[in-house]
Amino acid sequence: MIIHPSIPLFIVGLLALVLPAKRQRALQLAGPLFVLAMLIQIPFDHEGIIQSVKFFGYTSILIRFDSLSRLFVYTFLIFGFFAHLYSLHNEDRKIRFASNFYIASSVGAALAGDMITLFIFWEIMAVTSAILIFNKNRPGSAGALFRYLLFHLTGGLLFFSGLMLKLVSHDALQVKSIALDTSGWLMLIGFCINAGVVPLHAWLPDAYPEGTPSGSVYMSAYTTKVAVYVLARCFAGQEILIWLGAISAVYGVIFALMENDMRKLLSYHIICQVGYILCGFGLGSELGINAGAGHAVGNILFKGLLFMATGAIIYQTGRYKLSELGGFAAKSKIILIFYMIGAFAISGVPLLNGYVTKAMLFDAAGQAHLGWLELTLTLVAAGTFLSIPLKLAYFAFWAKPEQPYEIHAPLPVNMIMGMAGLSSLCLLIGVYPQFLYEFLPYHAHSHIFGLEHLIHTLELLAGTWLGFLIILPKLHIKAVLTLDVDWIYRKGSRLFIEGLCRPAGRIHETIQNALTGLLQKCSQTISSLPKQQIPAVSRPINMIMGAGFILALIILILQLKS
Repeated sequence: MIIHPSIPLFIVGLLALVLPAKRQRALQLAGPLFVLAMLIQIPFDHEGIIQSVKFFGYTSILIRFDSLSRLFVYTFLIFGFFAHLYSLHNEDRKIRFASNFYIASSVGAALAGDMITLFIFWEIMAVTSAILIFNKNRPGSAGALFRYLLFHLTGGLLFFSGLMLKLVSHDALQVKSIALDTSGWLMLIGFCINAGVVPLHAWLPDAYPEGTPSGSVYMSAYTTKVAVYVLARCFAGQEILIWLGAISAVYGVIFALMENDMRKLLSYHIICQVGYILCGFGLGSELGINAGAGHAVGNILFKGLLFMATGAIIYQTGRYKLSELGGFAAKSKIILIFYMIGAFAISGVPLLNGYVTKAMLFDAAGQAHLGWLELTLTLVAAGTFLSIPLKLAYFAFWAKPEQPYEIHAPLPVNMIMGMAGLSSLCLLIGVYPQFLYEFLPYHAHSHIFGLEHLIHTLELLAGTWLGFLIILPKLHIKAVLTLDVDWIYRKGSRLFIEGLCRPAGRIHETIQNALTGLLQKCSQTISSLPKQQIPAVSRPINMIMGAGFILALIILILQLKS
């Protein structure tokens, strides 16, 4: 019997609320490393080690440690260490509490072998991640937090409904392949909400840009990746994942190209990269699942690095939008270097991890003879290179600023170390992909450094860069609001308020005013009576009230005696 790996992280989160700052920092860094060391000591086989507990006749599988869960849990813990390192300067106890609970519940969800255990960790993850969204410096943070909870509680309700249907039907509750019956569809939709799959994605670009720089870094890694992990467990090989993935990839990259807010742009690219991952899982082949799982790991690393770099810009300048920046390369070369490593990694530049997993995914689509999917993902790759290493980098680091701005605070060393750690992992996997291959679920790999892959990638990048140079003189960033599908429910809620709530409020106000006027008239009538007549009116009332009080007291005493 081993200690559940989430427990030490939960304990660290609770201690963060009471311990002095220095001890908190030490525990923050020690927690993920301790759990990682604990898991490494467990003898591993690809069938998985299962730890279960029986209660009320039900067997709960608390730990299923096989090749897929091992890959995700190791990545969650390693990223958690570097995210803690990046945010070590932050003295906010609620951030430290929530981040540890967030990581712990993500680890617990990835290890869960049955649906009830998964649901418990799933809900803890939703609640604690919501705490990371709140940012007192952002006026829209509270609204985004409410909408985030609304989406995730809806997703949790769908998940729970599917779970109850399975329980009533006496179906197996293990986290494994699920048929697309009624309960399966409910669960699929619930999981897709957490994954940020189009059209259930609007919470993601709404909420992620609102958090503090540290909070957004944590948010970039866990919620969507836990969801794609569960989708891989339950729906790998389902064709619908290919279509949902392709639509999400295209949709995300188009909206990223239009976006002005740096973190909102990166949030749309989370949707885009989730699309890549789902395409791999939807293919269902060993190479496809390897590509999807590997790209999920890569996305955690390079997207976390990008959120760290943009968070560092926000930390130093207090500015969030590209239209407010420009010329930042002259102010901080170190942030520029780390940002470009993450930007080139997500774009699939050779010798970085994004190239490795994207090449595997293209090979998997080719083996499935899905030419339309290869073409779609190629166009999305060009859009990714155009929006992150070219558009965002140019307007943030090199364009002439419209208004001068100053650096408000020096960059803490721990933030630099956090970015350096993730950059090293992106480079390590890109140069030595065997390091990643050792942890993938299957032995199926592709010859990613073949001449065909290299030429295809370099042609794509060069063509996109040339196109950017051609349109650059006419390219301008405007501070405009990009409308997404959230416009529908925001507008709908406004119509609901204006069409039902406000008329009801006016009726209530009319009745309230009438009653107030009546009471005022009564008061005026009583006050106008001669003073000697008032006791004659009030005395019977006082007598009745006094008698009622005495009667109630007698009844109470009798009840106590009985």
